[in-house]
Amino acid sequence: LYLYHWGLAFRCLCYYQDTSRVNSALATQVCKRICNFLDRGGPNATEKKYSLCALLFMTRIRDHEPSFLDPADNLAERVVRTINKRAPNVRFPPAMGIDGNDGDNLSQFTLRFINKEVTDQDFAMLKGLVTSA
Repeated sequence: LYLYHWGLAFRCLCYYQDTSRVNSALATQVCKRICNFLDRGGPNATEKKYSLCALLFMTRIRDHEPSFLDPADNLAERVVRTINKRAPNVRFPPAMGIDGNDGDNLSQFTLRFINKEVTDQDFAMLKGLVTSA
């Protein structure tokens, strides 16, 4: 599953701005599947990393649908609960080239985007990963 939701569905969100126009109903279903996958327990470190990256880049859909994964809605609340319970301390992958702040990690970074608590520093760290070509 993690190869599907990273490789086929959301990796493109990392690189191309126009792909953020994906159908939000489809994205909602994939988001639920990611939560189900993590909630089942047992994903390895790589699966957790790819799941968090997919959730992180899903927030780009907000560029065109600002209410997608709104922090006040049930789906966002479920994502936050799932990350906190099943993937709370996933380190930044070296390939991301992000060191983060003391005590920061990919889990907390993703949660800040989901919760709309992103700082200018977070955007600066993410800038090297995205393009709008």
